Amino acid sequence: QGGPMEGQHVELDVSFQSGSLLSLIVASGEKALLELLQIGQAIHDVDFYSPIAIFKGAAVVESNTEIMSGPKKGDFSLDIRINSM
Repeated sequence: QGGPMEGQHVELDVSFQSGSLLSLIVASGEKALLELLQIGQAIHDVDFYSPIAIFKGAAVVESNTEIMSGPKKGDFSLDIRINSM
C-alpha cells in the first residue's frame, strides 16, 4: 500500500505450501517487486485463488532467496506467511 506498485496486479505461482506458509516463484526480471518484498514486509489486500475458490487476505514476507541452481536459477523463492483471511 502506498508504494510505487500500488494498484498493480501481480500473479505468482505457488511452488510449495505448508499450513499458512506459501513459497512463491518470482522471476528475476521483477526487480521492482523484489525490492519491495523484503523480510518482515506486510502485504495487504492479497487474493489467493484456486480452481474452486477465491480468498482475500494479508501476509508477511518470511524470506526472499535467490535460486542458485536448476531450471529456475536466477529467479527468487519468496516465502510468505498468511496472517489473515
